[in-house]
Amino acid sequence: MQYILAKPRQINRYNHANRFRVCVNGYELDMSKAIEKVYKFELKIYGIKSDAKEKELHRGPKNDVAIALRHRVLWSIYQQLLKNYEDIFGNDLKKYFYDCGINFYSVNRLFDRSEGEKEFKISVELLPPETRDFLSKRITGLVVRLLPCEEINLHQTTAVSADLYARERSLQQFLEIATSQMMLHEQSHLIFRNKAYDCPSDHDIGVSGGKVLTAGMEKNVRFVGNSWEQAVPVVQIDARKAAFFKKQPLVELVGTLCNRAHPKMLIEDAKLRARVARQLKDLVVRTTHLETQRLFCIFGMTAATADRLVIPVNNQDTTVASYMLYKYQRRLRYPGLPCIIERHVGGKDKLPRNSFHPMEFLEVVGGQRVDTKKQTPELVDDLIQNCRLLPMNLKNENERRRCRAQITDENPYLRSLG
Repeated sequence: MQYILAKPRQINRYNHANRFRVCVNGYELDMSKAIEKVYKFELKIYGIKSDAKEKELHRGPKNDVAIALRHRVLWSIYQQLLKNYEDIFGNDLKKYFYDCGINFYSVNRLFDRSEGEKEFKISVELLPPETRDFLSKRITGLVVRLLPCEEINLHQTTAVSADLYARERSLQQFLEIATSQMMLHEQSHLIFRNKAYDCPSDHDIGVSGGKVLTAGMEKNVRFVGNSWEQAVPVVQIDARKAAFFKKQPLVELVGTLCNRAHPKMLIEDAKLRARVARQLKDLVVRTTHLETQRLFCIFGMTAATADRLVIPVNNQDTTVASYMLYKYQRRLRYPGLPCIIERHVGGKDKLPRNSFHPMEFLEVVGGQRVDTKKQTPELVDDLIQNCRLLPMNLKNENERRRCRAQITDENPYLRSLG
């Protein structure tokens, strides 16, 4: 008897897909009514020293505190430039865009490249007190040099050309700067490249290790479409939080980093001292005992305590604790703690030299991100716990971030583009 297997009934493995809506974290920039082009310039701001030498003010240290300070100072000088030379820039200051570096854009053609570079002088006395303090007395004047670079067409999307060699990022770069102008104008965010975070406040979430979580976003401009010809610019916003060092007395931070151990254990326990020193390395602190306070980066921490660390003063040896009493009439509350090392490189020989500061006369400057190398397992757990969001909550947070950055129709900088 022979069995014949029945031919299996053919089943369609694939059904036709239904169309459905997808929510993305991008906001289209409607360029249909935009002006034809903007004009890009190279803008450099120089401080004139008392010896007539020039210093480029857009250059400087790369730490977060220095970057934020430079942004505020350069924006202040830039605003003064526009006000001083109203005959050139007019009275509508929202027609100009500046990245607090060297990139400057104008809705109007100010002058041609054939005219060469133009120079504008600014009096230091016209600047706000905070800006003058940053420049210090060594800067006696300011010069701004403006050089035309190119014209950028707002209706071309060559930035998404299929040919990698033909890609041209000028339009994309301009839109990224334009959508950041209100944040720079209102000084409402700490901006690090394409990331922007709220300035330190009481709303920050406290986490382990003397740190806080600060809300912010990552912002990018991308071109999206079914084809290169149909691509439109979209502002992509990713809400995020980052760990920052809390503004606090340095002694308080060190006590937290000692993790319930008495801070005096820093002298007895070399491993604890090394662990704390790694957290403090390159952290920017502010003095609290000088007539004019100043900032510096921590280079290291001493093994000796302030009442035992000997330094030369007027060709005589004395301890740091005794020097503070003699120089500033300040008796140390914590003479048994190590000192903080500040490293200088200067003088005719260009050799490094160290200065020593008692911890209790220093405070941590807010607005400093916690580097990945300084993130402990406990901090990583806190980050995961506080940063996860349900999809609907993430959508709402992205929208809130967009509105806080004023990437809206009411933005006067964006309105000037049409």
